[in-house]
Amino acid sequence: MREYAEDQLVLAAAQQEATTGGLSPEEFRARLVAARLSHPLTDHVYSLRAARIKYVPFQFRPLLRLARADEPRLLIADDVGVGKTIEAGLIMKELAARQPLDHVLVLCPKALTVKWREEMRRFDEDFRVLDSSSLRYCLNEAHLEGAWPGEYRRAIVHYELFARTAYLKGDAKRKKDKGLRELDPPPTFDLVIADEAHHLRTPGTNSHELAEYLSEISTAVVLLSATPVQTHARDLFTLLNLLRPDLFPDRQTFFEVVEPNRHLNAAVRALRSGAPEAAKEALKALDTAAYTSWGRQAIAIDPRYDDVRRRLDAVTLTTDDRVRCVREIEELNTLAPLVNRTRRRDIGGFTIREPHTVSVPFTPVQRHFYDRLLEARRDQLLTRYNPVVVRLILDTLERQASSCLPALARRIVAAGEPAITDLTDAPEAQPDDDPPRLPLPTDPDLRELARLLPPDDPKLQRLLQAVSEARTVDGPGKLLVFSFFLGTLDYLAEHLTAAGVRVGVVTGRVVEPDRQRLRDRFRLDRGNADAVDVLLSSEVGCEGLDYEFCDRLVNYDIPWNPMRIEQRIGRIDRFGQRSPKVLILNFVTPDTVEERVFYRCWDRLDLFRDTVGDLEGVLGEMTQDLAAIATSPDLTPDQMEERARQLADNAVRLVAETRGVEDASQDLLGLDDSLTQDLDALVEEGRAVTEQQLEELVRAYLTRPPLSGQLDRLSEDELRLRLPQSARSELLAAINRNEARLGGGRPVQQLRHWLNEKDSGLRLTFSDEAASRDRSVTFLTATHPLVRLAVSALAPAQDQQLRAQLRVVDPDLPEGRYVFACDTWETIAVRPEFRTMSFVVDAARLTASKIVERRLFALLANALPGDGGPAAGPQEAGAALDSYAEQRRRDAARDAHALNQVLLARRTGSLEAHHQRALQRLNDRLTDQAEPRIRTMLTAQRARIVRDFDRRREQLEERRRVDIVSHRIAEGVLTISHAH
Repeated sequence: MREYAEDQLVLAAAQQEATTGGLSPEEFRARLVAARLSHPLTDHVYSLRAARIKYVPFQFRPLLRLARADEPRLLIADDVGVGKTIEAGLIMKELAARQPLDHVLVLCPKALTVKWREEMRRFDEDFRVLDSSSLRYCLNEAHLEGAWPGEYRRAIVHYELFARTAYLKGDAKRKKDKGLRELDPPPTFDLVIADEAHHLRTPGTNSHELAEYLSEISTAVVLLSATPVQTHARDLFTLLNLLRPDLFPDRQTFFEVVEPNRHLNAAVRALRSGAPEAAKEALKALDTAAYTSWGRQAIAIDPRYDDVRRRLDAVTLTTDDRVRCVREIEELNTLAPLVNRTRRRDIGGFTIREPHTVSVPFTPVQRHFYDRLLEARRDQLLTRYNPVVVRLILDTLERQASSCLPALARRIVAAGEPAITDLTDAPEAQPDDDPPRLPLPTDPDLRELARLLPPDDPKLQRLLQAVSEARTVDGPGKLLVFSFFLGTLDYLAEHLTAAGVRVGVVTGRVVEPDRQRLRDRFRLDRGNADAVDVLLSSEVGCEGLDYEFCDRLVNYDIPWNPMRIEQRIGRIDRFGQRSPKVLILNFVTPDTVEERVFYRCWDRLDLFRDTVGDLEGVLGEMTQDLAAIATSPDLTPDQMEERARQLADNAVRLVAETRGVEDASQDLLGLDDSLTQDLDALVEEGRAVTEQQLEELVRAYLTRPPLSGQLDRLSEDELRLRLPQSARSELLAAINRNEARLGGGRPVQQLRHWLNEKDSGLRLTFSDEAASRDRSVTFLTATHPLVRLAVSALAPAQDQQLRAQLRVVDPDLPEGRYVFACDTWETIAVRPEFRTMSFVVDAARLTASKIVERRLFALLANALPGDGGPAAGPQEAGAALDSYAEQRRRDAARDAHALNQVLLARRTGSLEAHHQRALQRLNDRLTDQAEPRIRTMLTAQRARIVRDFDRRREQLEERRRVDIVSHRIAEGVLTISHAH
């Protein structure tokens, strides 16, 4: 007698009709990949090498953490430079492969809007930056249609705009213009990404209220912040409360939940030290964690706690046991499912920054012109404009004068009132409404001084010297030059070209394909005739592109925003920089506002040498104060300098305090290395969809009837697709039928465009390296519409099983004949999962083969046709396989039940703790209250709290039952030999 799971019972006749047998290896693999993509799996990664970026394993840690969480909510607290933007993009690609991702919203500071737009193009996503008019349009459309408009399905909006009361809560003067909170029904977002999330940490502000409401109406939420703990652990609570108010309803619950973490992290540090008493110290710390208030509720009942205790208490602790203990203790960290923390010092691969000050004084004539300019601008502007406009104009003129006096002289001679957008493309300088005009000084004497300004320019000469020095030393010999002003860049391009320097200019005015071509020419060896030696960039010109091949950077003017320093230097100080150090040349003109106020402050704070993104919260307010000093018409130069020095003194103290708090926060957050190891294991076991698998899938779909296309290989990693007209029409019809599922993003639009053309062929690649080299080539990933159409066409139906007889050559595995099966497991629990499980049994011994099983998917990727024996394998082996698979399912269900109890205990503990505190506060108020009317109101409020608690507790109890539903999708015979 044998037992079968209910879902294994199928009518014999129906099973015979539903089974697909004798598939070729190529078709078997293609259809198996289609099955794995048709219902995305918890234990697979679909975004591996799915973007036009360099593959960096640690950047997949947040993605793996989110995939294993019971709710798609995550705080990425990585250091500056680790790549939080890329990590968020990978999460977006992974979610897009797993579920519909119709609407994605990115929130960030204004200065980062263009950066986000350009970075997302690496993922073949076109995001639109919202200004005041487009945001108002979106809100009005959502009010009228009940949904966020499709043309803004991928949107970026800055905090300073969306947090305005008119857009958040509505405009009392314009009743028809609704705020986000007034929309009924509210729009829904499938993913919200909030960058620099420390801007949201102050409850009661519009920014915090905006994030809180977006979290309520969104499916997935990802917060990014290098400083989740700015001044106190309660900062971290505020962010986690935004993500998971059910787990962290109040501060007291938060502090109880995180209390065990410092002990768990102490246990991990002890084990990693390898000291003789490490196991004893780790066990003591582990037990201390379990005896805390929260530890008794959630850790002591966790089966992983018992497993670690048993191993640590053993007579000897093997290396494998120690590694497993570290992993399981890290998983016990109460913030592990919600917070990812990767630090620069823990991953290496970064370079040393070596800043140098290049001080270039004005000539006497330039100094006279500069001083006369400052006098004229104040006299003219203070009599004509309101203070806000005056400050903007003074700011812009002062900065342009310090950046490049000859370029400003040209503008003054030309006269007129240029818009701010004519002067710079920096996002933070762009107004959300109509750009104001900036009247230039009209004093005739000043215009005459500008016209007669001599052509000799010592600052330009010093730049030419830096170009020559770069050519004479070892290294790439390239120079990346930044300026805030477009006029400065035009001036430098003209004069460098005249001096025989090969120059490229990248600004917001340059379209993306041209920007990439310039970057590629800049990458070329300097001996190449087509190479560029100097690349001149505006603040946004280099966004979205990497320049790790360049090791010299020039700040031709000094940013007034310290975050701009980081963004400039970050273009070359990136993971993978080839040089051991990068040279930062800071050009400053003595006795200008830029030098006296800003440069001295930034230099004292060491912002050109160290990463500063983790201090943005400290420096943000200081930047505003410095700008006010720099543009004040009431301060003398000496007074400006003294006020700036005082601000710098305060900033140095705050920076030291902030970094001290941040270091102490590691007791809360810990560091998890196991996720990177998990990624390696997923790749080794074939649980990541590879380029080869996607190519086989797409080839099977496109080259067979009814499409009957032709897929020719142009190079090792590039192909050309040719389709007859009938196939083009068929594909267009398929896109139209599946429009809701495919979405309306860039890949769909590009595919439609090609199908409607009489083009000779479509260049495409499955390689992330090829796609990064050439952004014009079509990049096919798991979420591309061609791949999704292939999945729909080739995935087996619910009642089908794929069968094949295969063979592989592998000298590292035992020779023999094996029967295998691939089942899907759907876990029904608090944390639902959908996984593909492989089972392998040695057909001769009738025993499970774990070593082959672990590598089954990887082996199938290179399998050849089998030797022609019975497709189903010996009957006894098939029975042993079924019995083994069922026993594994039951064991897994038992483990899932134990884990479910832990997750329920955590949620129930948070719920009960919050409930008891709320009741206690009400009871205290009732005790002190004598007024009958107030007592009646408080009694009713207490009754509502009790009812709400009972309802939520009942909902949790309904999720206590755990089950794993199994479904067979493929089976076959695999013969392994050591030689062909």
